[in-house]
Amino acid sequence: MKTSKWVCSTVVFISLLGGYFFWKLFFPRENSLLFGIARAVPQTSAEAQSPKKGHDPLENDCCMPLKAKQAWKQFIMDGQFRWAGKEDFQIPQWAIQAYSRDIERAIESPFQGGDINHDGAFSDFAVMVVDMSRQAADRFGIVIFNEPTKLNGDYTVHWLKRNLDLSSTILDWSSSGLGISRYNADGSFTHCFVQWEKTKHKYYCE
Repeated sequence: MKTSKWVCSTVVFISLLGGYFFWKLFFPRENSLLFGIARAVPQTSAEAQSPKKGHDPLENDCCMPLKAKQAWKQFIMDGQFRWAGKEDFQIPQWAIQAYSRDIERAIESPFQGGDINHDGAFSDFAVMVVDMSRQAADRFGIVIFNEPTKLNGDYTVHWLKRNLDLSSTILDWSSSGLGISRYNADGSFTHCFVQWEKTKHKYYCE
């Protein structure tokens, strides 16, 4: 009788053990999720430098005109530039504590849209970008896309700032239009409003 119970127990144990190894071999991902095992997936250099596509502020903006999205895609087509991701910014801690909500929103979606050059077309937009060909701190830029005033016109691209360290800089918007705020490590900050110089077809911020 004891031998019979021992045999049954052994058979059950072997069956369970065999089932475990079968699950482990053929369903590794599900097995990790089941037992709470987090597997680290190594990133390629391209993945490490590029923010997730799902966070693209232009792709996810349902209110942006089709031409605006097309202009953006054309701009990043050759792979040199991408929008600045949250991980690119280095905002001083004092600024985060003082303006946490505004800064969080600004670095999560580093673009602003509206009538930036005050010509009556309300779908201009500005984006903070990163130059993928540069590895130094001065790889940032701010580029502004002007909406065409004519129906059959195309967006025009204008650099406001380029090849600078803008890791502690954000874009903002107020009743006065597009603004740029820079937070310094010493507790100071600077702010300016973006202006359009019509005769020279260029932007400046002072």
